[in-house]
Amino acid sequence: MHRTQLLRRPGAGWAVLRRCALPAVLLSAAAFDSRLAFAQDPLTTVGSQDTNVVALQAESERDVTNDQISAVFAAEAEGPDPATLAATVNRRMNAALALAKGAPAVAARSGTYQIYPIYGPDSRINGWRARQDLTLESVDISAAIELLTRLQAVLTIRGLSFGLTAAARRTAEDELIAEALAAFQRRSALVSSSLQAKGYRIRKLDIEASGGTPPPRPVAFALAQRAATNPGVSAEAGNSRVTVRVTGQIQLH
Repeated sequence: MHRTQLLRRPGAGWAVLRRCALPAVLLSAAAFDSRLAFAQDPLTTVGSQDTNVVALQAESERDVTNDQISAVFAAEAEGPDPATLAATVNRRMNAALALAKGAPAVAARSGTYQIYPIYGPDSRINGWRARQDLTLESVDISAAIELLTRLQAVLTIRGLSFGLTAAARRTAEDELIAEALAAFQRRSALVSSSLQAKGYRIRKLDIEASGGTPPPRPVAFALAQRAATNPGVSAEAGNSRVTVRVTGQIQLH
């Protein structure tokens, strides 16, 4: 009954319609604004997290005395008959392995027998080359040096290197990690105080260790040349440099 009367009075009816329609429009606009605000909130949050962020790096390194020796010897022969070459290489390798058995502190491992053709100027095969390697490893460097000096009589030395055992490298890395992290914290505190921040928190941290495996040293070939005339020749193990690097980000507050 009340609705019918309002329709019969256009002036009053329109006034009522205007009063009823406006709040609905405002409500729809408010809901639309709310959706916009909700969509923008994650961006605002992410942006606030990326403010006052500083990237830092610190590292610690140390020279560690090598505690392991590795050497590679080769039994080699050349000639026209592959069967004769194989017999020669086998004889030399067996003699070398017999010497290695007298040094139980040194691990010896023979490699695969290989034979290659030798080509002449006319691209025809005019001979053969045979080879078999013997690898030595030991943490008893003195015993290994003594053995490889004796092996010079039957084999040719092809490489000599010093390095760190896995245990020695891990011990050095563990100590350097603590030092590098302490250095990272000192730098973080320095940056925070220098920029007059209340404090900081670590957002990201990466730790990388490297080193401990030096390449073969030239002393190997000098040793090979002098061993025949100086059976008591010695080589120094030297050092390997181990480095730990810490990189990360801090956020000041």
